[in-house]
Amino acid sequence: MFFTKDLRNVHDLQEEMNKIFDHLNFRFVQPGTRGQKNLPVNIQGNHEEATISIEVPGVNTEDIDISIEGNIVHVSVTRHDKEGEKKYYLKERRTGSWKRSIQLGFDVNEEKVDASYQKGILYIHVSKQQQSAPKKITVKKA
Repeated sequence: MFFTKDLRNVHDLQEEMNKIFDHLNFRFVQPGTRGQKNLPVNIQGNHEEATISIEVPGVNTEDIDISIEGNIVHVSVTRHDKEGEKKYYLKERRTGSWKRSIQLGFDVNEEKVDASYQKGILYIHVSKQQQSAPKKITVKKA
């Protein structure tokens, strides 16, 4: 019985530490995982196209920036505090800005990118850049 109580105390301590670090906007993260907790991503696709879906609830479309750089999709999101100066009794929904860079295994055709936002999910539909077919070069005698 005492073991369960001790675990609950450790869990409570962890929750309090998380609140402190969240308030300071500081997180312990492993290299390459920055932003994953705040902008969860799924990527689905086939050999011609892919759809990136990102959870961004409570965000206005004008507060979402998307850019493409070769095979990297950069997403920047800002969630504003709609409540203004009101006093909070409990605040678990975070406000602020988040960035996420998603490296794909292919170059994106920048002319064929579409983004939509529905029910708190940002959908980015990308087409793969067509690779030029290998060209055979004939060697001539000099």
